[in-house]
Amino acid sequence: MPQIRSLLSSLAAVHGRFWASPSLDTLADEPERRSGSAVLDFSDLVLYQTDNFQRMLRLPRAAAVSGTLQDLDAARHYLERLIQEFDDGPRCLIHGDAHLGNTFSPLREGAGGFIDWQTYTRGHWAFDVSHLLCTALAPESRRRHERSLLEHHLDELERYGGQRPTFADAWESYRQMAFYGFAWALCPPELQAEDVCRTCTERVITALADLSTLDALDR
Repeated sequence: MPQIRSLLSSLAAVHGRFWASPSLDTLADEPERRSGSAVLDFSDLVLYQTDNFQRMLRLPRAAAVSGTLQDLDAARHYLERLIQEFDDGPRCLIHGDAHLGNTFSPLREGAGGFIDWQTYTRGHWAFDVSHLLCTALAPESRRRHERSLLEHHLDELERYGGQRPTFADAWESYRQMAFYGFAWALCPPELQAEDVCRTCTERVITALADLSTLDALDR
């Protein structure tokens, strides 16, 4: 768990440093970065590439996908709700693809960090946090530690200059933003190995059930 706490600290340093900052317009100066590139990449897979949706649901990872999310219209509905919550949330600089495969551990004592910043954008802090915890941790470990890890991120966010939400509000955002992890069920195997997609899909689908994410998006 120290590795995950370290990664959350690194995310908080970025989130807090650029919290509601005017420099976001300079750092995220391309249209897709101003509007949430990572979420829009997902929406392209779900909303417009119907053949891809059906192709992915024929792969081994689909065994973990519930009946509700096997329906394209339902997936579109929850994606649209995710985008709305993403757009309505606080703005800071986010990594946009904060899964474990995009991290590194320090060679010496110090914080772990993130590589592959090609999907950085301005958006909701919980987007990064939920994606990291729901994919990096096995379900039993996530259930045991996610509340304390979220509290740690909020402490670090405040330390680095971000506006700390109440834990209740943060928990609600964490539950909602977890839906982005469903992208692993739709990720073409040309981009990620099937065993990686399957593991992440299984973890995310379990998290969506544990967190009642669909209910949180429909509130």
